Amino acid sequence: MQIKIEIKNLSLEDMALGVLTSLRATARANYSAAIISIAIQQQVTGAAEKYELPPIETRRKIMKDSYAEVLDLLPDNSPFREPLKQYCEAEVQNVRDR
Repeated sequence: MQIKIEIKNLSLEDMALGVLTSLRATARANYSAAIISIAIQQQVTGAAEKYELPPIETRRKIMKDSYAEVLDLLPDNSPFREPLKQYCEAEVQNVRDR
């Protein structure tokens, strides 16, 4: 099976927004996977009887680390570095106690 996607008349801004959105989604997926992994590990080891979020500081660190993993893959001169850093700061602040 072959899937063909045809994109016409996209501006540079549209393409940049698409790339930035993809990079953000990657960081968020890393974060979600880490949180789920911790919850599964807690249940398997008997440390928790039901799904529990890790402490807020742990979740904030995981969010920072998730964005850092994506940022580390980008070249130093990437135009996406600064917007991703700004998104990271906002996302870390949005991690709430529950």
